[in-house]
Amino acid sequence: MPLDNLANTLSAFLGTDVSCAQCHDHPFATWTQREFYEMAAFFGATTTMLTKPDYVSGSNPKKRLMKQAGEVIKTRGGDPAKYGQPLKIILEANQYAVKNRDSNRIKLPFDYKYKDGAPGEAVSPKFISWGTTQKNSILQKPPVSSVETPPSQLRNTFANWMTDPANPRFAMTIANRMWKRAMGKALTPSIHNLDHPEDSYNPELLHHIASEMVRVKFNLKDFQRIIYNSMTYQREASTTDAPMGEPYYFQGPVLRRMEAEQAWDSFITLLTGNPDAAQNKLQDLYGRTIDMNLNTVDVTTVLLKVNAYLHATQKVNAMTIGKGGLQEAGDNEMAGEGKAIRYKGLTLMRASELPQPAPAGHFLRAFGQSDRLVLDDNSLEGTLPQVLLMMNGAPQEMLTNKDSLVLRAIAKAASYGQGGDALSECTQPTPNLAGKRDGKKIVV
Repeated sequence: MPLDNLANTLSAFLGTDVSCAQCHDHPFATWTQREFYEMAAFFGATTTMLTKPDYVSGSNPKKRLMKQAGEVIKTRGGDPAKYGQPLKIILEANQYAVKNRDSNRIKLPFDYKYKDGAPGEAVSPKFISWGTTQKNSILQKPPVSSVETPPSQLRNTFANWMTDPANPRFAMTIANRMWKRAMGKALTPSIHNLDHPEDSYNPELLHHIASEMVRVKFNLKDFQRIIYNSMTYQREASTTDAPMGEPYYFQGPVLRRMEAEQAWDSFITLLTGNPDAAQNKLQDLYGRTIDMNLNTVDVTTVLLKVNAYLHATQKVNAMTIGKGGLQEAGDNEMAGEGKAIRYKGLTLMRASELPQPAPAGHFLRAFGQSDRLVLDDNSLEGTLPQVLLMMNGAPQEMLTNKDSLVLRAIAKAASYGQGGDALSECTQPTPNLAGKRDGKKIVV
């Protein structure tokens, strides 16, 4: 769908599901298709991929630069085929950019069937408001007319309107999302729909946390500090599932499984002892290496970028320990170099240091990491592939491998009582992994 960016933005930040209105008047809300396109017009002067009008020459310089590069490589005795693929990758990567244009391109669709407009008619940007009175309105109309805003500034105007502290819908949506993150369950049946806050599990609480979000000026750390210090959060976790359709009264946070990233990071801690030793310090290297302005770049600079790109790939590969890497786990000297262990195709680093989303079949994806195609698509549900992965997959093989840090720590221990010391020694500087010793008992 060409305007899913608007539907996703409003769902994530304003808690309203307007995706149906992209094709027709919304059947379950007050949104009309015209209102959807009026809101979409705030992005009508924005492009995320450069095309002919965005280049000084009036045409995409990709073909010209690839041809010139091939000729230069031949004259220097090189093989153009060797550099063809990286050259293509670099040039195409620079075609993606967020750019504001001077005209708004949003028009009603060719099959528009309502009386308030004609197919193909140009649409002026206009903010939506729910309700007409101060009492019932969730989002008031802005004081500044959007029609007078230059097209190149429309996206900024929309962002300022959406995130304004006077916009209670934004504060309520973000607060509700953070509540769900802490408690395991939102204050509303659907985190994507806050059109009727009076139907939430606790309307007074929903409005209160929205006001607190504004009070702390949207500082998420301060807001989470409020939740985590509440009696509600500090109660015993609830293991009782509320019947379908019944409200949840938050007698405590919901007991739930670890998120995929939390499970992976725990797994990495067991395998390496210090999950923070290996960091992806080269994560921005590729971006800096290939960045160029296609309007002004010459072929010599392009070829220099290709060489830098290939060198960056070699440097990234050098930052991992390949064959026999499990034997290096817990080695303080190796950890000091910041190298990551790579074993059976898996790079043993925290989830936050790895590319997202992980490739299909990876531990993270198997345990519910979002594929980032749909909003809030991560999952905490248990599945059969997860069980099989833990029984027969690479994670299980690494944990039970004789060279693993865990089994080396067990083998080093002369008795159960000494196991705490051995495990602590092998996992420094992460002393909390083994817990503390109480006589001959290890308390985790």
